[in-house]
Amino acid sequence: MVESFQYRMLNTVTQRKSKYKPATINRHVALMKTVYNLAIREDMVLKNPCWKVSMLRENNKRDRLFSIEEFERLLKELPIHLVPVVSVAYYTGMRRMEILNLTWKNVNMQEGFIDLEPEYTKASVARRIYFNDVLWEIFRKAGKVRSLKHGFVFTYRGKPLRDV
Repeated sequence: MVESFQYRMLNTVTQRKSKYKPATINRHVALMKTVYNLAIREDMVLKNPCWKVSMLRENNKRDRLFSIEEFERLLKELPIHLVPVVSVAYYTGMRRMEILNLTWKNVNMQEGFIDLEPEYTKASVARRIYFNDVLWEIFRKAGKVRSLKHGFVFTYRGKPLRDV
């Protein structure tokens, strides 16, 4: 039944009009395995029907990268308050929530780097990201409109930006 579920999901079209990826299906199967293991521990079931089910092979290879021309076209279409956020993502590879949760205590303007704390990264590992010329300019401009109420770097109308 679990393998049938995997097959059905592989062939199901999502709301975004694409098929589910093996990584997504594997997360569902992993959840099922965990639920059954917890149920065994609590004497609710005798065995885990998922225990022999293999995970699907995941291919996390990127299809392609934005060209600089595509990136520049995108920036022209964005609302002005999102341009710095998207630019930081493009030039650093930081994830959306790493950028939106970025505070000034993590930005070193003197030496030109961002220190990401483990609790705000996907892998729970601290990272240091050094500035290029574009990032220097983004953070210099953002520093001119810092809020006294909070320490977030990216804001909209004085409040921390919460989504893109």
